[in-house]
Amino acid sequence: MIRISRQIFLSLVSCLAFAQLAMAAPVVLPPPVVPYAVQYDNFFSYSAKLLTGFGLPGFDVNTGTGGLDVLIYTGANGANNTGVGAGGLFNFPDPLAAPGGGDTSVAGVWGPTNIPVGTGPIPVSYMLDYLHATFGAQANVPIFDFDMNQTGASPDLQVVGQVRVRNASNTVIASWAFDNITDNKFEDTAWVTAPGTITATNPLPPFQSVTVDNNKGSGKLDFIVYAPTMNLALFNAAGNTIEFDFRMQGLNDGFEELFLTGGFAPAAVPEPGTMLLMGIGAAGAAFMRRRAKKAH
Repeated sequence: MIRISRQIFLSLVSCLAFAQLAMAAPVVLPPPVVPYAVQYDNFFSYSAKLLTGFGLPGFDVNTGTGGLDVLIYTGANGANNTGVGAGGLFNFPDPLAAPGGGDTSVAGVWGPTNIPVGTGPIPVSYMLDYLHATFGAQANVPIFDFDMNQTGASPDLQVVGQVRVRNASNTVIASWAFDNITDNKFEDTAWVTAPGTITATNPLPPFQSVTVDNNKGSGKLDFIVYAPTMNLALFNAAGNTIEFDFRMQGLNDGFEELFLTGGFAPAAVPEPGTMLLMGIGAAGAAFMRRRAKKAH
């Protein structure tokens, strides 16, 4: 039986995490496979607390107003996106208001007005400048951080969203959908449930069950979401602009906060041999557990 050790696996999934200490080096996400991530149409969603529970470093971090991130939704009074990023050089539209309390919903498109430079929507080139200046030249894919705050009677909430790139003629030339139907289309009623608690089996030794509460810790990272094909460098042409359409329902306690960041990097594609070793190790561990149960 071949089993991959915890030390070897941790080095495989996070070996790039501290490779560029000169800048705010992004932490590399683990492979976008269950139990690390769940796919929702064009996006992958990670529970930061679950990754921390699995023993992966770099995901137990503070996220809050006044950090390096660009706010898309917040309920913090007076919060804005003025002077963000490296050296405070970047200015983005003010965040959308996320209500708190009651059983309510929120929807809005962030980015098409109240622009950072000139008049008009957010240029793709400006967003790339922000990501590169703040997180390094490799940060071409925007990552979305979500701080969940549903500590009331209904700890789950529902989310859908879409990111769109438009050309100079205002035609949508690229889009990425976050919903519960994998068809490369935005289905605004196919809500994704953001669960208050998650239970999963750690794929690393000793393969124990882990349960996390995604609603504990205001100002702490709960979910990380990204679309691997959202490489903005491919759309960095004059006149191209970007906008973000995210919607939530079932908000019944404190307000949520959604950020756009480059603080994490998409997962490096693992070598086939590595994935084989992981699969053999997990299968072998499950077999040994079954044998142990029979022995008793």
